[in-house]
Amino acid sequence: MNVLPEHSDEIHPVDIAYDIFNGLPNLIGVGKGLGGHFNALWCEYTGLSSFDHNDVGWLEALHVDEYAHIALLQQHAMLNADSFVQEARLRNDNGEYRWFLLSFGAKQDRDSAQMHWYLSCTDIHEKMLKKQLTTETLAAQKNMLDASVDCI
Repeated sequence: MNVLPEHSDEIHPVDIAYDIFNGLPNLIGVGKGLGGHFNALWCEYTGLSSFDHNDVGWLEALHVDEYAHIALLQQHAMLNADSFVQEARLRNDNGEYRWFLLSFGAKQDRDSAQMHWYLSCTDIHEKMLKKQLTTETLAAQKNMLDASVDCI
C-alpha cells in the first residue's frame, strides 16, 4: 500500500511524508544504525531536538527503572532484526514522567548490512494510573478480608 501519490503538481512526496511523520499522534523515531530522526511530537514532549539522539541517546528519556531492560531489548532487536513492545516511562521537558507503550522494530537494509529501526511511543499514562489504582484497591480489599478471617 502506497500512501504517497504517484505524481502531484502541488505537493512533493517528500513534503507529504514529512507531514505524515509529524502529524502522527505518537512519539516517533526512525533511524539507521544508532543515529536517528524524531518527529515534532517527540521533540515537543522531550524538549530534545530531532537530531540530538546519536548513539542510543533516545534511551536517556527513559525512567532509570526501565533503562537497562529497554537498552537490552533494543540491542537484541538491532542485532537480530527483531522487534519488541514494552511499557515504559518517558521523561518530558519538565522532568516529569508519563507511561508509554514503546513499539520498536529493526530490519536490515536490502542493499547493505545497515540496520534501520523504527520507534513508536503511545501515551498510556491514564490507563497505567487506573491499573495501579485497581491493583492497590484489590490489595487493600484482600488485606481487609484476611484480617476479617483472623478476627472470627
